[in-house]
Amino acid sequence: MSSLRRLPNPQMYTVGWITALAKELTAAEAVLDEEHQKPENFRKHPKDTNNYIWGRIGDHNIVIASLAAGKYGTVSAATTAWSMISSLPHLRFGLMVGIGAGIPRLADNIDIRLGDVVVSQPAGASPGVVQYDVGKLESDGHFKRVGSLAPPPEVLLKGLATLKAKRRLGGPRVRGILDDMLQRHPLLAEAEPDDAAFVHQGAQNDRLFEASSVHVQNPDRQSAVSSAGTVPRDANKLYFQLALAWVWSFFWLVFASARTPAPSNITRTIPPSDATLQELSQTRACEHCDSGKEIGRPQRRSTDPVVHYGLVASGNSVVKDGVSRDDIVRRLGDKCICFEMEAAGLMDNFPCLVIRGICDYADTHKNDRWQNYSAATAAALAKELLEVIDSDDVEGASRVDEIMEKLCEDVSQLRSTTKGMQQDLHFQEVMKWLSPPDPSTNDNKALQQRHGGTGQWFLDSQEYSKWKTTQKSSLWLHGIPGCGKTILSSIVVEDLRDTAPYAKNFLYFYFDFTDTSKQSLEKAIRSLIAQLYCKSQNVQAPLNSLYSSCKSPSRQPSIDMLITTFEAMVQKIGEVWVVLDALDECQTRTGPRNEGLLHWIESILHSPQLNIHLLVTSRPEHDIKSTLERFVEDQIILQSNLVTEDIRAYVHGTVRNYEGFKRWRSDEEIQDEIESHLMEKANG
Repeated sequence: MSSLRRLPNPQMYTVGWITALAKELTAAEAVLDEEHQKPENFRKHPKDTNNYIWGRIGDHNIVIASLAAGKYGTVSAATTAWSMISSLPHLRFGLMVGIGAGIPRLADNIDIRLGDVVVSQPAGASPGVVQYDVGKLESDGHFKRVGSLAPPPEVLLKGLATLKAKRRLGGPRVRGILDDMLQRHPLLAEAEPDDAAFVHQGAQNDRLFEASSVHVQNPDRQSAVSSAGTVPRDANKLYFQLALAWVWSFFWLVFASARTPAPSNITRTIPPSDATLQELSQTRACEHCDSGKEIGRPQRRSTDPVVHYGLVASGNSVVKDGVSRDDIVRRLGDKCICFEMEAAGLMDNFPCLVIRGICDYADTHKNDRWQNYSAATAAALAKELLEVIDSDDVEGASRVDEIMEKLCEDVSQLRSTTKGMQQDLHFQEVMKWLSPPDPSTNDNKALQQRHGGTGQWFLDSQEYSKWKTTQKSSLWLHGIPGCGKTILSSIVVEDLRDTAPYAKNFLYFYFDFTDTSKQSLEKAIRSLIAQLYCKSQNVQAPLNSLYSSCKSPSRQPSIDMLITTFEAMVQKIGEVWVVLDALDECQTRTGPRNEGLLHWIESILHSPQLNIHLLVTSRPEHDIKSTLERFVEDQIILQSNLVTEDIRAYVHGTVRNYEGFKRWRSDEEIQDEIESHLMEKANG
């Protein structure tokens, strides 16, 4: 340890490398250009449970951590990442490097082989890693994922683009990196009794079967296990293979001593004796499986690993059945090319890229034979990537703690936006079901007819001031047709809209004999409810409850249900100012409380639970007059002396601006005569 370099500051380390298995950690350490001691002044966070390996690849200082032995899955990966960030928040990005299962996609011209490498790369709306076990199964059998993972940092995506260009121009570096790794760590080329060498395991041991094919164990091996002490029937064959291996090794050593090979000639399968011994002493992969279900693939010219870029499917369960594998892929909908078990725990906790060496096909034929070599190819590709990323770009990138803080803000904003979209959709559904008439069309029309300055006498009156400020107040404006009742209503609505505190708590409705959707109490209640619903989320619960009760099965609410809902919403908002124009144009004025407009008005004004300020206008019809005079506090008869100036201003503006009077615009005497005649006709 004393011979290793020791950097003076932990902030000199910019890349975090995470592995899940001991063999992945071995491969990561083996490809380091230089291993370091723990840096000076490094202090682990009290909650950091990681053990670290420090080193360098090219111009980048690397810190490597692995999941605890026997721990795997998204939660363990997230714990490891958070521990690393807590102690080393200045890191710029991470790499999740290890083994994974390839997803056969021959129909898509994607021929993944064991030992190949898959790199997570965003595609379309997918961030490069998709979590296949978080979501819900729709009624049509389609799996709908819930949530979304974060994409890799920009510096890594730019590095991938550079890597592809470099590999196309100068060829891949993985083979040379593996050769160098084996030369510096020759023990990795040797197989142990229960552990394969970190070398290519032979094309004859890379077999792809149909999804429905079930792996068949060696019957001789099963017999040996069930009969302790019994020599397997194929023992003689095994002894012959071992003897042949030793002979092969002897001749290779003699041949090797006759020449001095250059380091560049070292291959991944050196020393061949170890690889040959391993191949000859092990049964050929799936020797007893149904070869009729094996999928034929063209032989590659080289055993060099091919790199595939695409989507990685991540989850907490091991996929080891071809039928289940294909079912998950079908339900996902995305064209994933790899299964693994940790990345989904990192993408929202640690900005990183996922690199996986393919060690099986996620079927019943999976075994450990290829895991070491695949861990090595993934580590070699990670090193090749780091070698093409400029250290200045890494230094200039955001720190992981800053990225995570921004990500949390983005996630919060996304959730808020999503919630808003869901609320908008719900609002549209409720409004479509409620189908309230829109009184703003009447209001806009009345305001367009209003001449500037008219109605001010009413806004300044004591009656109007009392109505606005006295609790549970009521005011009735009535007069003959054409005296300006509807225009006065629009003036009141505009005044309430423009004045606090009334702006948030006023409602209005115009009964209209020209519009059948505005001629009943039920339609008026629907409109008032809709206006209340738009005022504040705090008052929406009663209507939401009514909508839910009528949604399944789909039906419309009764007038009684609507009235109850309106009153409940008014109680929630506390106090409301309501303007109802042209009661005489309502076709359901009389009748019981649940049907008649006049009885409903009386009931809400007498209700002790409701604080409503009600202003109504109408003609002096007998039924309206006889009813309202019993309980309305104040009334104003719109006689000529009150509205004369309004009428005069309206007539004056019309005569001088109306297109029909254009011919007399240059003759004021005639215009004055026309005004006088119109005022007389208006009894003004």
